[in-house]
Amino acid sequence: MLLIAYDTSYVEPLRSKRPIPDAFGVALVLAPAGAPAALAGLSAQLTDRPAERMADARIESLRSSVPAARSLPLLRRVALREPGITVLDYLDPQRLAIEVS
Repeated sequence: MLLIAYDTSYVEPLRSKRPIPDAFGVALVLAPAGAPAALAGLSAQLTDRPAERMADARIESLRSSVPAARSLPLLRRVALREPGITVLDYLDPQRLAIEVS
């Protein structure tokens, strides 16, 4: 399954109500457990823990202002092949805790 999230600036009158400062897209190929080309295993659950933030202020600004960029902490963890739990913003007050293995 292909999971895609993409955001770009809206047209008016939505832009003035929900400005998005930049475009951002992310795509994940999700396959059954044990797929030969898998970079990581993922499991998710809802949580009320705080969302993970990015250390670089410019990247954190992107993460917090563009909805699809909320995936940046997860992408970082997968790219570094770093097991653990990443908490992403979801729908207030809930967040999504994704375990990477």
